[in-house]
Amino acid sequence: MNKIITSSNIAITVATSLTIFACFFPFVSLADDSLTLKQLLSSVQTSPQSEKLINQISNILRSSKKNTEQIQCTGTKPNGRYSSISTAIAPFDCHFPNKLIVTIKATNFVILPSGRAILIENAKNFNLMPKPIPLSYQITSWSWKKAP
Repeated sequence: MNKIITSSNIAITVATSLTIFACFFPFVSLADDSLTLKQLLSSVQTSPQSEKLINQISNILRSSKKNTEQIQCTGTKPNGRYSSISTAIAPFDCHFPNKLIVTIKATNFVILPSGRAILIENAKNFNLMPKPIPLSYQITSWSWKKAP
């Protein structure tokens, strides 16, 4: 059964996911740079920017009769000093029906074992952190384009 997703439904889902995450640290480990839009949105920090993007996404999903689990996103595979992070980091490209792509730029945060979020650049000793290393994202900008 397909449900119509509204911005308030997504906002509630994101807020609930972040609350549960902050309390118990459950996080889906990704083996590569691919994830569903649902997975991505569950780790996006709530902000006016994220609400605007969620509204736009909701409109597209409603018109295409798709849901967030059916939309694939590709992030950046961490390398170098961040190679022990198995989860994709921003920026992300999410592919919607009709060759529509949204590129989402975000600030990457690491969730420390204490529950505090810090900029990925300020995190130290990734090798000593429990795996998978949980991340969250603060959306800074996005753009829509049609694929050729």
